[in-house]
Amino acid sequence: MISEVHPQRAYLNTPQRGFVLVVVLWVLAILTVVTLSFGHRTMLERRATTYTLDQSLARMQARGAVQRGIVEIRNKAFEDYSDSEEWTSVTHLGQKWARPMDLYKEGGYFQRQPEAENDVVMLSIQDAESRISINSASQELLDNVPNISPTVRRRIMSRRMRGEQEGEPGSYFQAIEEIRYMQGVRDEHWFGDERTPGLRTMLTLHGHMININTASPEVLACIPGVDPAAISTLMNYRNGPDGKRGTADDRHFNDLNEDLLNKVGPLGDSLVSLRQHCKVTSDYYIITGMATRRSGAVVAIVTATVQVMGNHASVIGWREGNFES
Repeated sequence: MISEVHPQRAYLNTPQRGFVLVVVLWVLAILTVVTLSFGHRTMLERRATTYTLDQSLARMQARGAVQRGIVEIRNKAFEDYSDSEEWTSVTHLGQKWARPMDLYKEGGYFQRQPEAENDVVMLSIQDAESRISINSASQELLDNVPNISPTVRRRIMSRRMRGEQEGEPGSYFQAIEEIRYMQGVRDEHWFGDERTPGLRTMLTLHGHMININTASPEVLACIPGVDPAAISTLMNYRNGPDGKRGTADDRHFNDLNEDLLNKVGPLGDSLVSLRQHCKVTSDYYIITGMATRRSGAVVAIVTATVQVMGNHASVIGWREGNFES
């Protein structure tokens, strides 16, 4: 007796059943990969959006810090102009503008959010004329700047007098970083070390003379004819009772004549050189705002150059950027 086999049951017993199972498994695997890919892409896009937002917030805060600094310099210019009978002013490190500020701690400017517990918004203002102007310093003065070789000094003077290429007119440096990339200047010259200051802390683009009230001992030491004893005397007076430079008790000189002599006494031949290369007031300031996000993982830095003219201060330069640590 021959038994009949149901057609559907016969189909299920064929090898096609295994093929269908394999196809289903492959489809499930592909769908799983696609789903995971979309999930991963969504996560990356969310992170990128969050990072972009952090960059924007940090840049906004850094800009705000610079704007606060501009107000400080404009207030100083107005007060100097109003208080002085001869419309002159004195710039020194004991003034309010010279002290760095954390605008979170300062209060009334930025409100710290819980996620920014370990972040800062800093404002610092530097007297640009506390340094040596690469655009106006004499050859004799440049000869005394550490890390500027005679070859580099000749290139600087040639650039100012005849331009970079033969036949071109002389031109000023537009950014101090141009010095860093000149032939003959290495990273150790630019950044300096524990014994020798780097060119980035010695040079500026602005002004013609050095402010004796704000210049560092290293800058003063570059002035031809000024001996170390005179520099020590000047710094001991300037640093005030606490002996520290850049604090509220810093003292200053109102002029390089009677006031200087009354406060530190005769300086011998050094006084002639100081009068030739120095002054007591400044017209150019570098304002830097720095803000961090994500505990310093994102850093925004904004820098403005301000020129003081009479009772007004104008922004003549602006640079900004974001950095990721």
